[in-house]
Amino acid sequence: MPRPPGTWTKTELDADAQRARAEFVRQRTAALQTERQTYLHAHREAAKVVDALLQRTDDLRNVTGQSLEDRAVLGLARQLAVPPISLDDLDTLTDSCFGQWLNQTTDRGTRPTNVEFAAAELIRQRLDTDRIPWVAADRSPSPAERLTGPRL
Repeated sequence: MPRPPGTWTKTELDADAQRARAEFVRQRTAALQTERQTYLHAHREAAKVVDALLQRTDDLRNVTGQSLEDRAVLGLARQLAVPPISLDDLDTLTDSCFGQWLNQTTDRGTRPTNVEFAAAELIRQRLDTDRIPWVAADRSPSPAERLTGPRL
């Protein structure tokens, strides 16, 4: 039967604390490998979205309603605006249902109309040209800009 608090010696407390720290380190070290794999998978998936956005919008130089007709692409594009455009603001500014559409997991529910997607082009006017200067300069990005700009 365990002893009540206050009856342990300093040596016993120090030994228990040392065992607890060692167990914590063991568990965290084991978890780091799993967490790293989870992070790398998420990073690869996010890179696919960035690449899709750049491809669909000609490196962000041609953001159109049609280029935004992918949930992940639209979700990322609105984050590149200054300030980022919340779903509530996007719905209000475009009189649409982007919030519902982005949060659903299938294509069977609500979908914005072509007119609403065209209204979402307001993202183009608010792109962060500090991170993507080639848009303001009306030119193609350099290889370094293409790699770093929209990923910041």
